Amino acid sequence: MQLKDGEARKKIADQLDINILVEAGAGSGKTASLVKRMLNLIMQGRCRVEELAAITFTRKAAAELRERFQDKLEKSLAAASNPQTRQVLSEALMNLDRCFVGTIHAFCARLLRERPVEAGIDPGFEEVDDVRNFLLMERAWQEYLLEVKTKQPLLLEQVEQLGVSPEELKSLFHKLSAYPEVEISAQTSSVPGFQGALRHLSALLQEASGGIPDPPRENRFDALQERILRARRMFNNLDLTQHTNAVRVLSLFEKTPAQILKLWQDKDDAKSIKGRFEQFSNSQAAPLLQAWREYCHFHISAFLLPGRAFLSNFKDRHAVLGFHDLLLKAATMLRESPEARSYFKRKYRCLLVDEFQDTDPLQSEMMFCLTGSDICQKNWQELSPEPGSLFVVGDPKQSIYRFRRADIDTYNQVKNLIKKSGGEILLLTTNFRCLKPLEEFSNDVFKKLFAHTENSYQALFSPIAAWRTDMGDTTAGVRILQVAATFTKKEEIVLQDALQVAAFVRHALDGAVRLARSPEEKRAGMSETPRPADFLIILAYKDMMEEYARALEDQGIPVTMTGGSSIGESLELGELLKLLRYLNDPQNQVLLMAVLRGLFFGISDEALYRFKAGGGRFNPLAAVPEAMDGAGRQIFIHAFERLGSYLQWKKAYPPTVALEKIIEALGLVPFSLSRPLGERNCSYLYQVLEYMRRGKTACAEQFQQMVEQLESLLDAGVEEELDLNVSVGDSVRLMNLHKAKGLEAPVVVLANPF
Repeated sequence: MQLKDGEARKKIADQLDINILVEAGAGSGKTASLVKRMLNLIMQGRCRVEELAAITFTRKAAAELRERFQDKLEKSLAAASNPQTRQVLSEALMNLDRCFVGTIHAFCARLLRERPVEAGIDPGFEEVDDVRNFLLMERAWQEYLLEVKTKQPLLLEQVEQLGVSPEELKSLFHKLSAYPEVEISAQTSSVPGFQGALRHLSALLQEASGGIPDPPRENRFDALQERILRARRMFNNLDLTQHTNAVRVLSLFEKTPAQILKLWQDKDDAKSIKGRFEQFSNSQAAPLLQAWREYCHFHISAFLLPGRAFLSNFKDRHAVLGFHDLLLKAATMLRESPEARSYFKRKYRCLLVDEFQDTDPLQSEMMFCLTGSDICQKNWQELSPEPGSLFVVGDPKQSIYRFRRADIDTYNQVKNLIKKSGGEILLLTTNFRCLKPLEEFSNDVFKKLFAHTENSYQALFSPIAAWRTDMGDTTAGVRILQVAATFTKKEEIVLQDALQVAAFVRHALDGAVRLARSPEEKRAGMSETPRPADFLIILAYKDMMEEYARALEDQGIPVTMTGGSSIGESLELGELLKLLRYLNDPQNQVLLMAVLRGLFFGISDEALYRFKAGGGRFNPLAAVPEAMDGAGRQIFIHAFERLGSYLQWKKAYPPTVALEKIIEALGLVPFSLSRPLGERNCSYLYQVLEYMRRGKTACAEQFQQMVEQLESLLDAGVEEELDLNVSVGDSVRLMNLHKAKGLEAPVVVLANPF
């Protein structure tokens, strides 16, 4: 059969002297096309295998690409009869380990290790993942605060006078430090005058209060009434000459709250009052608050920008680079050092980039610096890649990582630069994965949703053409699982949807659905009756994902959940942190009470009262009063003995060893496994132990530092769960949208309709 996009596929394989951007959706065979081009680049002498660099989005994709490339080389060598061709392929296989196939971060690390002097970094730098990078930022923030408090206390005092809390400052520090190359424009401005607006608001509040019934109708107030009453209390109790207090009052009316007319004395008066508050908001409150934020922006930036520089120096001292640091350092080196750029251009003559829609501006800059003809041009948007040096594959419809700065606008910019260089934009529309009914449904839906003309906000509509048409006597198409309209609350809707999804999967596994297996799957012995691993359930959000997991488990269906919760939400770890904080500060009776009342001992408030009333002291080293009754006394004896043992372990063992012994003594592993979704809960314990071990040399030499590191780890909110039982692979996969990207399944369920 003739492919509709056959000509485009031929150009990908054969036109090696032009730059190409390929727009290819999931299942379009883009990896096969990429491998074919890599093979032809070698066979036709365009470059040697060690001069190829293929950049993928994930390590898994890199492993698959390398495997398929090696397989293609081996099969081509076996089929080749020309001695010269055989020699070229044989050399390529021999040197395959010198061909770079990996993620953009691994590629950056390779560049930096080769030219650390030009990059201005320690040659022995260590790469750290996002979680360790977060922990390092936390530690740098604490050290920066300490330095400011000791050397520039007025700077911190000035920021605190703006009404900004330390937690808000830390959050801003993390955001600002995440992208150190972004310049912050901070211009000084004067403090706005609030008193005129406050006098106007005071009069307005006095008049509006007369329209509020006392007592309230239906025993409630609407949002506008609540704001009015709160503002009057603030006028009576706060010093409004203080700028922060004035801002608090005006913030209540930056936007006009909702109004319920029937809750007012008179509906016409109520409408008039709302109109006057709207006018006040638009003409006074909102402009004044905007001016206040501009004033604050300058002073907060003046405090945080040195902190960002402190973090950079902190990482330099410890010779560590996070993922974004790798990108930034590599891009800066290529931009600023023509000699380094020239060296790498000679080394990597052909650059192939997959999943380009997920590329941020830094990666685009690197790509054009490595392929651009002018090694002295510092603006990547002015560079033109040399013919045949750049091959890019992307699907703008899958550009969902804007929170990582992947932007359709950047994608279109690169697309235009490739066109400008004499390159081509090719479309692969044939889909080898989906069946005909899904093609019809998809095209009908998305032609109404996607743009039909190019813009900076959304991908163009591109129809798919299903290659597989012979379905036989199998199930195919789209089924709608309708939640009844009688369910209106979020929790009800999700629960009903979860029950329906679980029932559908159970029904399908019992033989109600027959899958159209590919020839390869049939040869592998896979029957048309589905198995749990054939189902992928995707949710737009992770909220309430556990409802689906429980519903599947209730049907006796194994399930693997990814991205459903974060490590910071773990009950076991929250209680463990509470215990460790007490062990770190054993004189703190508040923490001791929290531990005694918590998960591990579960002592009631009444028992605690009787213990105190009977002369007991909240100290594990103190004797339990003999006057207490037998059962109650034994509870405290047991608890204090356990806590005393933990305190001894803290002194006798390294922190991570003490932590392992405490987890074992508490029975946290079997407890976690006994709960619903037990393997996920238990995996968090092992993740914590692993992070503590890995962080030992950096910042966990002492027990206190380990506790602080655990606090930061829980704040970081890691979402990855370890698979504790690698032998169990046949289970339904349940995950949120971002985690599901790049995966496939015979049956995909789009769940959570709320």
